[in-house]
Amino acid sequence: MIRYIGVSEPCVDAGWAHGFNKLILEGFKFFKRPYKYYMDYDVNVCKEKIFSDVFRKHDVIFLGNAYDFLLKEIRERYPDNKMYGHCHTLLGNPLEPMKSCNAGSLKKDKEVELFDGVFYNTHYSFDYSVLHFPKLATTGHVTGFPLNLNIYDKYRDIPAKKKVVFNQRFGWEKNRAMVVHISHLLLDKGYEVVQMMGGYKDGHEALVKGYSDPAEEIGMKMQYNPVKEDYYRGLADAEFCIHTTLFESLCIGGIEALCMGVKWLGPNYLCLPEVYPAEVLYEPYSLKGIFDLMENYPKKVKYNFKWLHWQNVVYRYLKVMGEIM
Repeated sequence: MIRYIGVSEPCVDAGWAHGFNKLILEGFKFFKRPYKYYMDYDVNVCKEKIFSDVFRKHDVIFLGNAYDFLLKEIRERYPDNKMYGHCHTLLGNPLEPMKSCNAGSLKKDKEVELFDGVFYNTHYSFDYSVLHFPKLATTGHVTGFPLNLNIYDKYRDIPAKKKVVFNQRFGWEKNRAMVVHISHLLLDKGYEVVQMMGGYKDGHEALVKGYSDPAEEIGMKMQYNPVKEDYYRGLADAEFCIHTTLFESLCIGGIEALCMGVKWLGPNYLCLPEVYPAEVLYEPYSLKGIFDLMENYPKKVKYNFKWLHWQNVVYRYLKVMGEIM
């Protein structure tokens, strides 16, 4: 049996964790693998659920987030069980939001060595982790991140406005100062400019208020999306979607945009050249590169994201865990 410990995130429906957990469980059902699901937004409640259960020796433990706060305790409690986790971050990178707020969190990265296998979104994120923690070279597997690519089809025919969306987090690790500067120029050109802000306003205000207030004063719109459908529709009617990120292990927002027929562009570094076609990438920090690409955007972008479809990703998980021969 697979003991799946889901990714916890306070915003249930609009956040990425809800969709991730759902597709993992759908995958287990699709491949007819027995499982039990543990998840609670209160870490102590989740811990009680896990430790009050009886794990058999051959049960496989799968943590949806390899950076789980319970990792060390679970490993100590079940030392003989095979344990796997999905690494969503760049291990050892101080730009990761949690680490930038808490330097001690960098030390926690080393706990990932406790896994028998670690799953990564891209080869870039795997190589980055091994650079900082060489022992992970023998336990790492590039699986991708599970997405339901079919859900974007219905948004492809929505007419595009003269609108630009930034659907990366409005954080300093995403180069938000550059976002505001670009927005100045886009607003002068007559574009509507929207920054997607996640699902719940109160949870973001303390983090971004110092930047969001002046951004709104120049005319940027901050769109909060308590329902995922609001986010999809707010992205689908844009002409362009721009990323300026300094920290990335996959960049799902670009995949969503392209699958909806939105003209997406991002910098040609980090994991992006591995995931996206070269013709939609610009030189990092280059305003000229961004506006040249917007003006000369390819009429048809050839991309292939099938390797990220949820059935393919879950198959790779199960293959590594020995659940599929």
